[in-house]
Amino acid sequence: MKPVILLGMPRSGTKLLRSFLNQHPKINIPDNESYLIHNSIRKFGEAYDFGVLKNRIKYFEFLTTTKFYDKCKADGLHFTFEEFDKLLSVYDWQHVFKLIFNYYGPKGSNHKYLWGDKSPGSFSQLKYIHQIFPNAYVVHIVRDPRDYCLSAKNAWGKNVFRSVHRWNLEINYYSKLVNELSINCINIKYEDLIDSPIEQLEKICEFLNIEYPPGLENLQKTVENIGSTKGKPTVIKGNKDKYIKAFNPKTINKLEGIGKEGMESMGYSINYQGKSINLNPIYLTYASVMDGLHSLRFHVKNKGVLKGVSYYSKLHANKR
Repeated sequence: MKPVILLGMPRSGTKLLRSFLNQHPKINIPDNESYLIHNSIRKFGEAYDFGVLKNRIKYFEFLTTTKFYDKCKADGLHFTFEEFDKLLSVYDWQHVFKLIFNYYGPKGSNHKYLWGDKSPGSFSQLKYIHQIFPNAYVVHIVRDPRDYCLSAKNAWGKNVFRSVHRWNLEINYYSKLVNELSINCINIKYEDLIDSPIEQLEKICEFLNIEYPPGLENLQKTVENIGSTKGKPTVIKGNKDKYIKAFNPKTINKLEGIGKEGMESMGYSINYQGKSINLNPIYLTYASVMDGLHSLRFHVKNKGVLKGVSYYSKLHANKR
């Protein structure tokens, strides 16, 4: 069993890539981010016995506490335990996840081909995914961190230096895991995807061992709900290198110094010539607190106080 796992930092094109792939008749990935696989394994263990009824009930109760379940339910997909128990034919993690992600995917639970998940952010989830699905197709989309941090700042008010610091840590950790675990993966640059979508999607289809259907590159619906591409159903070519006008040379130089190791490993050119820059831990703690406050304010503004606080709490609980 080989699911398609879409990985990438937030604001790096994971939604865009999922939307492209979901147009393929043989791919079924839920529209909502789940953070489900690694959180499930961490909580219940790799050897959890789904053959016991009370264990299936306990796991489904956990599922209903997740933001993923709430968002899918709000979208009109109300999965019940009775359905879950009836549809689950083999009592192991592989079939549990296959059932859940197919059920919530746009093609439904009867989908027979490739299914998958998109949960951007922490790459630590990859080691848990590898435990259950050692042969999974991992499609990693990466964006120039200078544009990534600008996008995160514009969307949520994130600190640009901390954003690139986190990007660098995650990219280096991902590269380490890929080498240590021999993970079956492909790296796609966001910049290449928007400039030459056909070429990049053909490359992904070849990696997934499926044919490339004509027209896959033509988006059928709106992808983004925030940022500069909000509400636009087409690929915005040239949506890159915005950092050049947004930041002064001193800021760009510092960003490159912070992200140097990851940028070089992912093939991004930089002008910075010095050693990698390590940010002061006290500064990082301050920036983390401020980023959290900005994120909370964003959700409260968009959802109201009670729903915003609840959403923020579940969001960060899911990502841990």
